[in-house]
Amino acid sequence: METIDQIYIKVLYNGKNITADVSKSLMSLGYTDHMSEADTLDITLEDSQGKWQSEWYPEKGATITAQIGILGAEVLDCGIFEIDEIELYGSPDAVNIRCIAAGFKQGQKRTLKSHVHEKKTLSQIVHTIAADLGLKVIGSISNITVERLVQQKKGNLTTLKKLASRYGYTFNVRDQNLIFIKNEELEGKQAVAYFDKTDLISFSLTDRTFGTYSSASIRFHNPEAGSIIEYKTSEGGLPNADDILHLEQSVDSIEQAQQMTKSALREANKMQQSGNISLPGSVVLISGNIISLHRLGRLSGDYLIKSASHTLSSTSGWLVDAEIYKVGGKEELEKQTERNTPKKIKKTAASKF
Repeated sequence: METIDQIYIKVLYNGKNITADVSKSLMSLGYTDHMSEADTLDITLEDSQGKWQSEWYPEKGATITAQIGILGAEVLDCGIFEIDEIELYGSPDAVNIRCIAAGFKQGQKRTLKSHVHEKKTLSQIVHTIAADLGLKVIGSISNITVERLVQQKKGNLTTLKKLASRYGYTFNVRDQNLIFIKNEELEGKQAVAYFDKTDLISFSLTDRTFGTYSSASIRFHNPEAGSIIEYKTSEGGLPNADDILHLEQSVDSIEQAQQMTKSALREANKMQQSGNISLPGSVVLISGNIISLHRLGRLSGDYLIKSASHTLSSTSGWLVDAEIYKVGGKEELEKQTERNTPKKIKKTAASKF
């Protein structure tokens, strides 16, 4: 485990490098990287001299850019944030600067809007909203037709998040990029690193049946067409589950019903084998990456990182708490011997998504 002396940090405030001042006062830095929510950054500073609460007091809305890593090794670019909240507490005096990813804070992205999309593909809708936000779309999006989508006094980001959930995509905003990637694409990637059970500081993994489903169905009466659309699927269902997931949503076509039903079933079942792990800090431990865990019996295998909370402190160095879920669905029992431990995959940094 790295000590604080081995940790690399770089902090820019409105483009100005304030790393030296931050380092002198740093008690802890916390960066939480989410797949489908806004990333956050917390910087806690010792302030016995009162500088951070007076002449160095940060401006709400100012930008913070941060990088973390190990001296002489790979660096993790946390991205650009806007200061959302400043907290002073004591004693002794300390100031916490709480920031949120800039892509979620900028004004036009939060403005409530009304718009009607008619006879557009899902890809066209996403690209239209992205253009309105001034963002570049990252990801391959389906050309499935959406007959009508009404955005009634809702933020663009809220609308995009709803579309992503409905059609089985991961959605996020990172800097000037709008991420819209199919979940199966993320879950089908190769593992970027291997971790043995002994590499973990702690772990808690659960194999559950509650809240999982064998199949999913939808039935919707379309009043305009005067017809009933029905669809049922077991693709993505679990053989050891008894319940059926019944969707209560409006659909325009059987194609739409198929995609929405399959996506809902996969989403409901993906946390069947899931949990949390704690590890020493690493640049590969970021949301959207696949890591391979071994010597955990039937719960060994590949896991996707749903979120990762990086904490750098003067007492513990760099630690990561990650929320993960298993991908691939394999339940092969490993032989619990050192002789059968697979070779480690080279741990290399990977870009987010």
